[in-house]
This record gives sequence, structure tokens and C-alpha cells, in this order.
Amino acid sequence: MSRRLSVLYVAPDIPVPHAGVFLGGSTHVMEVSRVLVRNGFEVHVLCRRMSKAQPAYEKLSEGIHVHRAYRGIFFPIMGKAAGKPSGGPSPWSRIFKFGEKAYFATAYRLALATMAARLITRYGIDAVLERNSAKGIGAFPARLLKKPVIEEVIDPDYSRAALKCADIVFAYTQKVLEGIVPAGRVRITTAGVDVHEFRPVEGSTIRKEHGLEGKKVVVYIGEMSAWHGIEVLIKAMALLGDDYRALILGKNAEILKPLATSLGAMDKLVFTGPIKHEEVPEYIAAADIGVAPYDPSGVKDMERFGFYFSPIKIFEYMACGKPVVASDIDIVRDVINENGCGVLARPGDPESLASAIKSLIESPDRASMGAAGRRACVEKYGWDRVGGDIASVIASLAKR
Repeated sequence: MSRRLSVLYVAPDIPVPHAGVFLGGSTHVMEVSRVLVRNGFEVHVLCRRMSKAQPAYEKLSEGIHVHRAYRGIFFPIMGKAAGKPSGGPSPWSRIFKFGEKAYFATAYRLALATMAARLITRYGIDAVLERNSAKGIGAFPARLLKKPVIEEVIDPDYSRAALKCADIVFAYTQKVLEGIVPAGRVRITTAGVDVHEFRPVEGSTIRKEHGLEGKKVVVYIGEMSAWHGIEVLIKAMALLGDDYRALILGKNAEILKPLATSLGAMDKLVFTGPIKHEEVPEYIAAADIGVAPYDPSGVKDMERFGFYFSPIKIFEYMACGKPVVASDIDIVRDVINENGCGVLARPGDPESLASAIKSLIESPDRASMGAAGRRACVEKYGWDRVGGDIASVIASLAKR
């Protein structure tokens, strides 16, 4: 019986499982790992240790082994990096930021690269799969040990050197890699969605619980940050009739309430707070349509590269059979237009968004658009398809 091929999946800034934070990244790592196991691989994940409650090593399931390291090497550091002092810019905050960057570029990276090298040799790793945020922690020791390297690029926060030494780079758009990685070594991919968990279900209980019966309801999932367009949605809701409601899922919603109050839109908004991942489909089911009003204006990297994220919330709406109103921007417009699953609005334009919401809710094609989105997710955006592409590349490189 032949030995299973083994993969080291390097995601040092992501806790696995998610531990209540970094849900998107953690879900991605876990789902890709599960697909790799189903394709016959043994997977070792080098990831973030959030606290002493999480063991340094854990076998999560058959074929998936997790090796955790603190951001502080010997102790946990909360936040994406070491955090930052409160208040505006000051000499001390600049010194702090400089020290933080220096630490993560030197001591931290060296310690985890050493850990990666030990894992490669100890477990006979055949290939290394690395998220771009690792910045070579897995790629450089893999190259020294003559192992193939596959990079996943989620955003432009990468190491050019790590990308250049990769055999294959998976990315959501070629634009973030222009001038760095030849097109022949790039595989364009998307984020994935669990089409078994996210599926059409009954939402009447949620509608009744939140007083949404008889209302025209849109659902928004995600962060309350500007580039996600949540402020644009609130302004759009102020322009719509009194029978419209927005069901808003996510944490930190209190920062939006002053804006909603000033616009007289509070009565049209239902802020649920954070919702357990497994409960999200029922909330989507309570809505008539999903909304993804991304507004990349003012984000320097997005002005340079265009919109570079794969729109996970859109895939979740689609998988649940809901048509979508989304911003007319790179990547997003392709998903909507190619699959006939919704309509587009001008990014950052509340009037355009309000008009698109009204048009879609009143459209006789709304149900067929939702069905088209569900079909597309099953055929193209499920994790078995997304992770399967990665598995095929790793297998071909590891067997060379």
C-alpha cells in the first residue's frame, strides 16, 4: 500500500478552528484541508495559537493535524499584529509600529520558518501550501529542502520573494500579481462555500422573531467597515419605503447607529449582532434578497489593483437560493453576470443601491435568479470544486 502524500499548510496568523475570530480565514483553511484529506492527503496545518487553552499540537480529525504557534512566539498576542496604542498618531505610536513591523519581519518569521522546516523533515512533507500572509515562513524552508511550493494569495499583503519561488500561485485576480508572477504559474480561483450547510431553508421563525412578517427584507452579512459598504446600505434604506427592512448580521453594529438615527432609518434596520455560523442560513432564508454593497473607494490597494477579494457573502446568499444586489466592481460583476443571479448597483451610490434593491425585490424573475445562484454554487463554488483544484496541483507537483 502506497504512502499518503502529505502537505504542510502554513497559515500562521489564522487560528484553526476559528476560536470566535478570523472566521473567514479559518473556515477557508479548514475546508481546503478537509478536501485535501478526501483526495488522499495527510495535512499538517501550521497556524496561530490564541491561548494556553489551545494545545500546541492537536489532531482535529482523521488526516488533519494542527501545530500551533503564538504570535509572540512564547506567548499570545491578540489582534492581527501586536495591537496599537489608542489615540491619534504620536511619536510613541510610530515607534511602536516600527518595532512591531521589525519583530514580525525578523524574530517571528525566523522562529516560525524554523518550526516549518522541522515539521517538513519530521513528517516527511511532500509539498507546502502557504497563505500569502505567511510571507515565506513555509515557502523558504520548503525551497531549501527541495519541496514544491503552492501559494494562496488572498490580498496584496505578500512577500514578493515567496511568490517568486512558488511553483504555482492561486489568486482571485491576476492584477495583484502583475510583474511578479508569470501568468503561466497563476491559477485564478474563487473562495468557496459549504453548499451542504448553506442551502435553501425555512426562515419564517426568524421573520416572526424580528417582526419582519409582511415586510420587504434584505439581508447583509459581514463587517461594519467602510469598504464593505454598510454605510451605503443604511443611506439606501433611508430612501426606501416604510415597508422595507434590512437584517444586518455582524459585530460592532453600534458604530452605525448614530448614522442610522440621523437619517431616520433606525426603524428599518434590524441589528442581530454576531450569529453562530451554522445559524446564518436561517437568517438568509428570512430575507427576500441578499445585498453586498462593496465600496472600495479610498482603499489604496483597491484603487491600485481593483477589487481583489472573492465575495464570500455573495456565495453564501447564492447557496441559500437568494438573488443578490451587489456593487458593479471587479470580480463581483463577473459572478453576478455570468450566473444571472442578481443585479448590480454603482459602488458608493445610495440612490443606485436603493433603486437596485427595489427593482430586484419587485422583479418577477427573482425566484429564478435565486435558483440560478444555487446551481452555480453547487457546480462551481462549492469547496469540493475549489479545494479539488488545489489538490490536483499539489498532487502533480509532489509526484514529479
